[in-house]
Amino acid sequence: MKHIKICIICFCLSFSHFSNAQQFETGNGLISACKKAEAYMDGENVQDYISAAWCVGIVQGTKNVLAAVSQSIPERQYAVCLPDRVTKAQAVRVVNDYLERNSDILHLPPSILITYALREAYPCD
Repeated sequence: MKHIKICIICFCLSFSHFSNAQQFETGNGLISACKKAEAYMDGENVQDYISAAWCVGIVQGTKNVLAAVSQSIPERQYAVCLPDRVTKAQAVRVVNDYLERNSDILHLPPSILITYALREAYPCD
């Protein structure tokens, strides 16, 4: 019984950070998280490692989907042609740069903004 109580407490505590999950629904949350990720990649001590990890995960996930889907998009202007050598860190820096230059669209969902950033950086010609 003691182990069950400990498991329940741990389970509940594991979600306490995500009680404010709304912060990840727009570009405002994305830029905040990705700045932390970039700082971590630069060797800085980052307190909010969960946000930094979320940024890397969503950027990498979107990047992987775009790499797979872009091959089947007939209109090449909408496709993304990612070189194989693009690292997670480079992709995060591309996204950060795009978000800083386009603060007027930070109300959009993160995956859309990541797509725009990567499409601008790696267009298919």
